[in-house]
Amino acid sequence: MAIDDVAGMRRRIRALGLGEHEAAILRLVRPSVRLRPRLVDPSELKPGDSRFGGDPHMPPGMEWPTWDGVPLAHLATVRLSEASRHDSTGLLPKQGLLYFWYDLMEMRWGFDPDDAGSVRGDYVAYEGAATELRTVPRVTPGESGDESAVDWEAPPACRLRFHPSLTLPDAAWLAEFAPEHAELGELDEYNELLAECMDASQHHMLGHPAAKQNPMEAECQMVTHGLYCGDASGFSDPRAEELEGGIADWRLLLQIDTDEEADGPGWMWGDMGSLYFWMPEQALRERDFSKAWMVLQCS
Repeated sequence: MAIDDVAGMRRRIRALGLGEHEAAILRLVRPSVRLRPRLVDPSELKPGDSRFGGDPHMPPGMEWPTWDGVPLAHLATVRLSEASRHDSTGLLPKQGLLYFWYDLMEMRWGFDPDDAGSVRGDYVAYEGAATELRTVPRVTPGESGDESAVDWEAPPACRLRFHPSLTLPDAAWLAEFAPEHAELGELDEYNELLAECMDASQHHMLGHPAAKQNPMEAECQMVTHGLYCGDASGFSDPRAEELEGGIADWRLLLQIDTDEEADGPGWMWGDMGSLYFWMPEQALRERDFSKAWMVLQCS
């Protein structure tokens, strides 16, 4: 089970024999909002209801996002009046809808500046505006006429429920961003606590990510400033040093995990991977969701 409050975190810290590190661990904690999906008949979802997959309700006049002329897939709609109730950071807007979209045809990884547009986050400030149920728009086949431009299957509809939870950083993050506490990452007891913070399904907003590989903040900073990060070239570019000051500003907005549970969305990202939507904190506070960037990581 996820740990959902500071009192519970204190109990587990002490039960695991980490009492001497309690103050340090609590400073590293970041609150998050856990997302629990449950497969439903699409007819059960009303306008503005939070959901994974399915057909979204959208405001009249809002265009379905595309990339290179192909419609993106609707991954999620988050009703912020529900999610923000469990956000103790105050970073999420109190009202509105957040839409998350992704190109399921090419499934870009987010390390190339050219991936811009293959994922998207849209914010609608008024929840009552989403009155029209939309389906994926039809796309005219290419000149050859051989195939439709859309060859992906829309994820099934899942209702979302939200719960508070606390997250901790892994050893790689500690080494990069909190080296004074790097020894925690070497302790079996800390890693047991870390595992308890992340249950089997790791869908959550805000907090620390459950990373499959290395920390992603530097990659987000470099690639959104035009540097290719699919190899070491971007990080060794002369411009990288100038950009380092903005690395720590990036915050996880949403993590969507592989979820093949029978009552879930049934999706897999790469090889048991996750999608991580990130934003600079200032952009999040300013509600500028056009600054969102996505990274795909696999085990």
